[in-house]
Amino acid sequence: MVDESKVSRLDSLTGARFIAAASVFIFHAASIRIFQPTGPDSDFFLTISATSGTMAVSFFFVLSGFILTWSARKYDTAREFYRRRFFKIFPNHIVTFLLSLVVYATLAGALLPALLNITLLHAWVPKMPYFISFNHVTWSLSCELLFYAAFPLLYKLAQRIPVRRLWWAAGGVLAAIFVVPLFAKLLPTEPRMMLLLTDNQSFSEPILQYWFVYIFPPVRLLDFVLGILMARIVLAGRWINLRPLPALAVVVACYVLASFVPFLYSLNAVTIVGVALVIPAVASAETAGRPTFLASRPMIWLGEISFAFYMVHMMVILYGRQQVGYRHFLNTTQGIGWILLMFAITLVGGWLLYVAVERPMMRRFARARRKRPAVETTVS
Repeated sequence: MVDESKVSRLDSLTGARFIAAASVFIFHAASIRIFQPTGPDSDFFLTISATSGTMAVSFFFVLSGFILTWSARKYDTAREFYRRRFFKIFPNHIVTFLLSLVVYATLAGALLPALLNITLLHAWVPKMPYFISFNHVTWSLSCELLFYAAFPLLYKLAQRIPVRRLWWAAGGVLAAIFVVPLFAKLLPTEPRMMLLLTDNQSFSEPILQYWFVYIFPPVRLLDFVLGILMARIVLAGRWINLRPLPALAVVVACYVLASFVPFLYSLNAVTIVGVALVIPAVASAETAGRPTFLASRPMIWLGEISFAFYMVHMMVILYGRQQVGYRHFLNTTQGIGWILLMFAITLVGGWLLYVAVERPMMRRFARARRKRPAVETTVS
């Protein structure tokens, strides 16, 4: 079993959070088509980033279950847990919601979507004007809200699983994730949304099926449960000793494979395998005294601001695209420069949100009310 007293933080996973957040940024930067449509740059950017955003979201969901399980303690109460989670996500959410009103300059006729968005219930509605509204990325927080609500019960249930059956339980969850697209295919095929493969290739997918597989909180709860089980496997000493580099190779293989499977499977079913292996591999390496570069001070700093970075990045990208003009495109040099500029602005904006809102609120309202052991994490 892992000696938890020897691990004060899982710094490598903190650093890994920024890699995931940056991957989402790249995906969204590609989706707004800044390069010349007739050139090879746009197609190349779209092709290499096609799965980066969806895989990163799966990473966040699995990581959330993993870290909450890793840091759970018997003395903790549900009330304290819910307080910490509330002040982790809602201050940033409310601030960026208000910013989105300025950036998108819209609220007229959107009172119900606004109400559902501000309360993080919008991902439950299978309509794009609802689940992709205001600060577009907050649908994932709607999922996280369900995860947090269910965690105390899920944690207790996971603790009852015999150690020898943990891998079987994880396999069962993976199987459930894999069959989700099959159930989605039973849903109506209209209305549809247009998706871009390259500037010359596009296809449409049923919105309801996409929502069910990728957005619907109870379905994404499976990712969270998988994270809980993988944490238990490592803590119980049942990890298979897969190291970070081989696990990363599995991630890359899953990433490539996602380009060759039906769309609904590419959203999560294929990539989740790599995600489920790389997180415990990195954590296990750190507990064994083999931390990766992800545990370096710059990566830890980036990881600490990654949630704020994630919360502002889409508004920065869309506002930047608006300033260029949606009918105006850039050449290779200009496009790369624009992406780097948007990334830098997002980094600064994320840091400002972190130091002005997230960190003060966490320090003021989310600190423990009693003395805690040394084992703690800043990843969740």
